[in-house]
Amino acid sequence: MREVTTIGIDIAKNIFQLHLADKQGKKIDSKRLSRDKLISFLANIPPCLIGMESCGSSYFWARQIEKSGHHVKLMAPQLVKPYVKSNKNDQNNAEAIAEAVRRPTMRFVPIKNIAQQDIQSLHRVREGAIKHKIFMSNQLRGLLAEYGIVFPQGNYALKTKFMTIIEDSNNELSELSRELFIDLFIQFKQADEKVKEYEKKIVLAAKENEQCQRVMKIEGVGPLIATAMVAAVGNARDFKNGREMAAWLGLVPKHIASGEKKTSTWNNQTRR
Repeated sequence: MREVTTIGIDIAKNIFQLHLADKQGKKIDSKRLSRDKLISFLANIPPCLIGMESCGSSYFWARQIEKSGHHVKLMAPQLVKPYVKSNKNDQNNAEAIAEAVRRPTMRFVPIKNIAQQDIQSLHRVREGAIKHKIFMSNQLRGLLAEYGIVFPQGNYALKTKFMTIIEDSNNELSELSRELFIDLFIQFKQADEKVKEYEKKIVLAAKENEQCQRVMKIEGVGPLIATAMVAAVGNARDFKNGREMAAWLGLVPKHIASGEKKTSTWNNQTRR
């Protein structure tokens, strides 16, 4: 029987589609396994190359599968798409993943460890709290403007002058509107406190992480940038050099060429 050397896995919440191939890339078998049977099935297969798309829960499954001795590589879905034959479905997608992971020029996504995922989750929760804070501030300002009350720009003015406005009996605010605005102001302050709380946790995480400490030795880099970099990059050894990592982060000029005309513009969008 031919030996399995490559497996493409189309991961999902409960059902996983596997495409098993030999060293020539020819199909040996395809499997459809439930969530609780995936690891036990792979544990009974000799170590091989396993490819998966980088998506929800992919880091978790990559770490679990590597414990069985397999070599796992993650790929961005847009890089796998060109290898999908015919209509897109679980089976065709698993086959495309098995084909793409064998390509010598394929670019792979570094696998994050638990510490990096913790830091990344902290940044995302903080970002959500900031958005909620901005939303509450804008809603409060917008509704107050309908009553002829306009605050100066910045959160300081809103924090220090809000109660004075609410307690002023000479404006057009009714009893009901005052209650509503006080409730919105409380939500705004709670969101502001949450942002500060998460920032303290980020500072603490940076102090406890050796990689963050090394990154912060760079001039101008503080806890926020250091933790974001460590969480986003994963294993920096997966990059050949600094230029390759900068390109992965999006810190390169956008290049457009047609015929002999070439245009380069800087694209500041970074990968998260």
